[in-house]
Formats: sequence, C-alpha cells, structure tokens
Amino acid sequence: MKNLFQTFCVLLTLSSQANATPVKLYQNIDNNKFLPFSETNRAGLYSKDLNGLYNIKAFQSAYLKQPYGDFNQLYQHAFAAQSELEMLTARIALQSNTATLSSGIKSKPRALNKINTKLAGHSEQITDLVRTSIVAKDVPALIDAFELLEQETQLLRVKKPF
Repeated sequence: MKNLFQTFCVLLTLSSQANATPVKLYQNIDNNKFLPFSETNRAGLYSKDLNGLYNIKAFQSAYLKQPYGDFNQLYQHAFAAQSELEMLTARIALQSNTATLSSGIKSKPRALNKINTKLAGHSEQITDLVRTSIVAKDVPALIDAFELLEQETQLLRVKKPF
C-alpha cells in the first residue's frame, strides 16, 4: 500500500506540472540569431545503433550567449533555470527509459573563476552555470533521449565526445 501511495504521489506531482509554463526570464531575445537545427538532425532519422549515434552531427550556434552580461543578474536567474532544466530532463528520462543526474548550479566562485580565466571576463559566454545529465544504459535509449531533446528544445550546441 505504501508503494502504491508513493506512486500515486509521483504521478500527481508529474500531472500537476504538465500544464506549468516556464517563467520568461528575459525579453528582447532575437530568435533569428539562433541556429535552426539542420534537417539531418531531426527526430526519428537515426537508427537505434552505433551508426545512428555516430550520424548525430556536432555543431555550435554562432550566437551562443546568455541573455545577461551582468554576472549577478545571470546568477540570480540560474535558480529558476536549474529547476526548469531538471523538470525537462526528468520528463525526457521518463519517456526514453534513461536516468537523470543533477550537479546543480555551479558555485559562484567556480563560475567567476571560469569567466575570468577562460572567458576573458565575459559572463554572457558561460554555458554550464546550470546543468543536468541524462544517463542511458544502451544506445537506443540514448538516441531516444536525444530525439526528445530535439523535439522539445532548440539546441544551440551539440558536442560529441566520441
């Protein structure tokens, strides 16, 4: 009975978040500056094997910047962004039979160190202030998760470590 109650609570929580809308944290962002994802990287086009995984194209948008140049303002919005990112990855994990890991928001000292040493003081260039991971047990689940990311987000960068 306890497990049934826990399952019901989880389902209730998920269903109550289904209609949630993200908070718009910034205005005046020109969507034309985002790189539209190429047709070769569209959901459903990948075979669920290593060939499909290797066929995912790496790319980076020319406009890969945060909406705020002021670090304190950016860090203030990181908490809402982390929450939104965790909800997104949790939803994708449920749909793709994967798991999520969250390392939380990067600490202020580490973020400032990276901005000052690697990004020449440009706060708007930090891309890992908020982060989560999706962990797959096999290639088909990993490809499913990637395809869901393509459908539900506008990808600005795909970095392939393999």
